[in-house]
Amino acid sequence: MIKPQLQCYYSFREELTLYNGVVFKGERIVIPAALRNTMISKLHASHLGIQGSLRRAREAFYWPNMNEQITEFMSKCDVCNSYKTQQRKEPMVSHNRPTRAWESIASDLFVFHGKDYLVTTDRYSNFFEVDRLYSKTSTEVITKLKAHIARYGIPNELMTDNGPNFTSREFKQFTDIYNIEHVTSSPTYAQSNGKAENSVKTAKNIMQKALDAQADPYLALLDFRNTPTEGYSTSPAQRMLNRRTRTLLQISNKLLQPEIPTGVQQSLKVNQAKQAFYYDKTAKELKPLKEGDVVRVKPKESDKKFVKAKQPQYSTRFASKSAASTKSYTYESSPSIC
Repeated sequence: MIKPQLQCYYSFREELTLYNGVVFKGERIVIPAALRNTMISKLHASHLGIQGSLRRAREAFYWPNMNEQITEFMSKCDVCNSYKTQQRKEPMVSHNRPTRAWESIASDLFVFHGKDYLVTTDRYSNFFEVDRLYSKTSTEVITKLKAHIARYGIPNELMTDNGPNFTSREFKQFTDIYNIEHVTSSPTYAQSNGKAENSVKTAKNIMQKALDAQADPYLALLDFRNTPTEGYSTSPAQRMLNRRTRTLLQISNKLLQPEIPTGVQQSLKVNQAKQAFYYDKTAKELKPLKEGDVVRVKPKESDKKFVKAKQPQYSTRFASKSAASTKSYTYESSPSIC
């Protein structure tokens, strides 16, 4: 009758040998239960990762369920978890498509040659305004936005990052008074305010080329606004203003007449689907977090080390009509458990 604790060795009993009181399976030492945690600790002393430790263990040791026990032990290591590879991105969750010009806008600040600027983009037309800022206060930003609102009307939605000029009490009062839904991107993930990010890149490119060519940057912006956008049959000016605007290029007066562009919604849909298709090639769905889970986060994008946090929950701060808010969580920092 085989003892229960020995049954797991029965199928390879002929591989087992005894030498100087030590049991071997081939050339591998069979580690008794009382010493397994000690051996795992020694394997992991240099924190070389789960796979590296498993390879070392398989070379020299054996015991039943060794892989599982080593993996479980090391997956709880605070040091290793602080330097884990970042998770793959999740599939893209696109913002709602606007249905008309200036319905939804996005703003962001940028620096060009030591000077501060504000870019404000219409998400429907890709038409954007660039303003020189003489300070980065909420008051200055609000003043620039009010000038655009006086020109184009009050938008339903304004998307920004979580910069202090956009999250101040003064800015909240402004959006409340003007009845604007203010949607902020998650901290350290400004990519979710993609329209503004893209406009910043375009604006910098236009301004730098104008500077290098000793040309008028305002004329360069004018030309950009009147150039048909890739994937569309119309320019940002046509989609925003329902007309072309006069530039230094000589064109027929008939082409300057107002005309409501068609097919903009379909082009937006196609471009959005194309972006998601390429983005999702390297993305995967991640397991949803539950309130009370202990997770690890990088407080700053530049941080190399993850720190522990707790109480993840779907963020209400960023909640909006936008589906992108379903990917946001709030959490509590937990320095005491790091």
